[in-house]
Amino acid sequence: MYVLIWGGAAVTLFSLVGMLWCITKVRNARNANLPDDELRLVMAQILPRNLAALLLSAIGLMMVVVGLLLSSGAFSRQTATIPTCLIAPSTFRIF
Repeated sequence: MYVLIWGGAAVTLFSLVGMLWCITKVRNARNANLPDDELRLVMAQILPRNLAALLLSAIGLMMVVVGLLLSSGAFSRQTATIPTCLIAPSTFRIF
């Protein structure tokens, strides 16, 4: 499951680089004082890449969460025990 966790982290970092690239491209276009039509064209070209980076980020984070859940044994029958606070409520104290 560590492959799933580290693979998801790598996908997320790759998508973060993509998002930073999109941010710098749009910032450079805005600072270049382009006419409105050219600025819209640049933003229209960058928008699909930005959305793809966002999708990859979500997929990478899902991979990390699934890897953590599978490696922790959250779905095995052996770890599905009743918490002691439900068995003996008098031993559970908030303060």
